Amino acid sequence: EKLGCSRFTLRQWCIQAERDAGERPGRSSADKARIKELEREVKESRTANEILKKTPACFAQAKIDRPFRRWSLLSTSVTRPAESSRSAVSC
Repeated sequence: EKLGCSRFTLRQWCIQAERDAGERPGRSSADKARIKELEREVKESRTANEILKKTPACFAQAKIDRPFRRWSLLSTSVTRPAESSRSAVSC
């Protein structure tokens, strides 16, 4: 009680210190931290995979909603160099 923690907490700290020193079997603090980090990475990977699985469905829905007008885009955005040079020559 003089340390500001219970006997149980102090006992757990001592046991963990013994594990970290290799004097007692069990996972060390470094092992526990690494496992926690790997579990977080697995969770992030699963979340990313779920997003990627849903992405093709989103593109397919967008294609159904707004059909792509290929010919109208090509005719307005592409200028033909042969026509522009002919018009320049004829002037």
